[in-house]
Amino acid sequence: VTSPNLDNDSDGLSNLFEYALGTDPAVSGNQSPLEITLGSSSVIASYAVNILRPDADLLLESSSDLVKWSPVNSPPVAIRGDLQLYSVIQPITSGRVFYRLGVRLKP
Repeated sequence: VTSPNLDNDSDGLSNLFEYALGTDPAVSGNQSPLEITLGSSSVIASYAVNILRPDADLLLESSSDLVKWSPVNSPPVAIRGDLQLYSVIQPITSGRVFYRLGVRLKP
């Protein structure tokens, strides 16, 4: 792997994301790490963190304008194998809400 910001397999995930997820940066995957489910009155944002990568954090953020992003508190809900699952339920409001998943290495 040449750089944490490159996407060696062109699947839309940087090498750093692939490391944090525990996936192979040389093999293209087709599943988004962030799953958004729209219910009748709420939005559920879910993702999984590989517990074998304790030096990497995945960070859920939301925005109403794609400019200003705010962290979303997403508590862990379960552990499945090497994955710790996170999920947050947000009520649907009259305005737009966008979500993104970021990654960073811990110091």
